[in-house]
Amino acid sequence: MPGISITLDEATPLLERCRTAAQAQGLALVGGRAAATLVKEHLFGIDGQRHQYGNHFYAQAARSVNVVKVPAGAAVNITSQGFAQRLFGGDIVPKEAHWLTIPARAEAMAHRAREFNDLHFVFFREGLAALVQNLQTRLGGRVRGSVTPKGKSGETGGGIFFWLVKFVHQEPDPTVLPYDEQMSARAADAIATRFQRLSDRANPAPSDS
Repeated sequence: MPGISITLDEATPLLERCRTAAQAQGLALVGGRAAATLVKEHLFGIDGQRHQYGNHFYAQAARSVNVVKVPAGAAVNITSQGFAQRLFGGDIVPKEAHWLTIPARAEAMAHRAREFNDLHFVFFREGLAALVQNLQTRLGGRVRGSVTPKGKSGETGGGIFFWLVKFVHQEPDPTVLPYDEQMSARAADAIATRFQRLSDRANPAPSDS
């Protein structure tokens, strides 16, 4: 499954005090859901900061967050494709096509190159090319496409829509997640609150009457 998994350790003082494994598992899931909420908040937050254009990658990642049971307690999964690449970094090479396409302008964001029918290939050097918009000549109120290499008066277009490369190295970006300490603290607070409720329910305070 694509994405990452954040495991919450069961060996916390509160979970060790649980009377049954089922109770410990339930509390671990409470902590996992609290940590997952924090992760979602963080991802939606950076999506608003980083995606003025585009496909709102981090919002998609936020919507893919889920919590599952694991032997160690609970795990927060982020299954959105490509998220692990953003977090851990690494090399990216084309798998099916010959080139990687990198949007070069706002109109190209969140689109595939094949969605445009007015682009042509321009080779610059080994490992670097571009898809460039055809020049368009306005005649009698209409725009007629042209692949003339040099623009003339009345012609528009000609800008680079996508850069084409053979290889990209992406640096790791740990800021796509909250700090480990923040996730642990959120989980621990939720577990402590639920544990206190369970304790109060098992040991109700004596009535004054």
